[in-house]
Amino acid sequence: MSFHKIFGFRTVCLLAAAVVFFTRLATADTGAPCTEEKLGEVTYKPYWTARNTSPEGCHLASVIPGSKLGSMVMVADGQRGPEYDAILKRMPVYSGDSKHTAYVARKEDEWFVVADGQQGPAWKAILENSLVLSEDGKRMAYVVRRDNRWFVVVDEKESPPYDEVISMPVFSSDGQRVAYAAMNKDKQFVVVDGEVGPQYNTIRENSLIFSKDGKRVAYAAENDGLMFVVVDGQPGEKFGEITRGTLAFSENGQRLAYAAAKGLKRFVVVDGQIGPEFEGIIKGSLQISADGSHVAYVALKNTKQMLVCDGKNDPPYKKVETPLFSPDGKRLAYLAQAADTGRTHFVVVDGKAEPAYDDIFNSSLVFSADGRHVAYAAAKDDKWMVVVDGKAGEEYLGVGAPVFSPDGLHVAYRASINGQAFVMVDGKAIPKYTGIVSEPVFRKDGALEFLSLEKDVLYRITQPHAPKP
Repeated sequence: MSFHKIFGFRTVCLLAAAVVFFTRLATADTGAPCTEEKLGEVTYKPYWTARNTSPEGCHLASVIPGSKLGSMVMVADGQRGPEYDAILKRMPVYSGDSKHTAYVARKEDEWFVVADGQQGPAWKAILENSLVLSEDGKRMAYVVRRDNRWFVVVDEKESPPYDEVISMPVFSSDGQRVAYAAMNKDKQFVVVDGEVGPQYNTIRENSLIFSKDGKRVAYAAENDGLMFVVVDGQPGEKFGEITRGTLAFSENGQRLAYAAAKGLKRFVVVDGQIGPEFEGIIKGSLQISADGSHVAYVALKNTKQMLVCDGKNDPPYKKVETPLFSPDGKRLAYLAQAADTGRTHFVVVDGKAEPAYDDIFNSSLVFSADGRHVAYAAAKDDKWMVVVDGKAGEEYLGVGAPVFSPDGLHVAYRASINGQAFVMVDGKAIPKYTGIVSEPVFRKDGALEFLSLEKDVLYRITQPHAPKP
């Protein structure tokens, strides 16, 4: 699941600081009109807002003041929920398919989870940020406290008591398995499907992962000052450090990689084999291609960063962002920065650097599902554009991240034109809708969907499957 800020990303700063830029507004001709679904009125300033987009569609939820002083109400897709004394921040959480929501609320001194509008059992305390839904939304887990002990509640069933919960509950992708880390009497352990694993001095917080098929589980642990990765209950080689945020399975679950350290040496371990040594491995950069055939990461050497793929180094740059494999694993792209100022930001695709820009939105890089096309958002002279296969499109005051249709034939994004936001498809605007409050998304059926706020009314807009351009 992903949450998007209104106008999103770096565009917020551009809208505030850039001069107005006028551009031609071309009308999108897809051969079929958009359909409008009226969701409800939005006439208030919320405490906070959560946006969610996925291949299943777009959703908007806001927490607003209630009728009593200090009270709160959740409004999801324009529909007002019950009034509560409090609702936790960063709510609601969405299931991976966006079809289910849940949030934590309080009445008087009792807390409970409200899932798809249904209020669950009451608790004295629910741990913030512990609520999680399975991918399909059919299962739910969270952490509660009673009498100074902590419990993990899975599908409304209570675990044994713990002194502390170390890692929040995690579901496997298919929702069939659940795991978390806890502590009793100064010893920490992982519980998988109710089974308690080996005890260690420390379990690395939030290092717990399942393979995509749910058959394997791994996490980082520590004993006597040395760290190691535990895979399916078996501890691996000991190191001085396991780098946070690097532990990863391949999509088929057959390969495992992570970054580790011995003394001043930093390296990546792939299937138990130690790779080349560097001064550092950039947190969050380790990626395994979907077919498991390639491993890439960003390493630090002589104050420069470089992309390393299958043990081979690309040229060093001032900064390199997390690499992206195409869905078939045959292509690789990443963002690089050559210097602090000037037109020094560029994308490297299959080892070849594309034209440089003043800035590139580093979360916008995307491949089409078939891997044939790549797109991203870039800036030049205070104007933003979407670049597809190396070709820059029209210039705008601001743009959002591009998305490809499932067949890879169309690309859509949000653009700011003359102080208004439009959804663009293949470089042409869908007219009429200007109050765009979500990033557009192509659903699995090929239809384009986005949310628009028009005269204080929230609409879900659907553009039928577009013909070939």
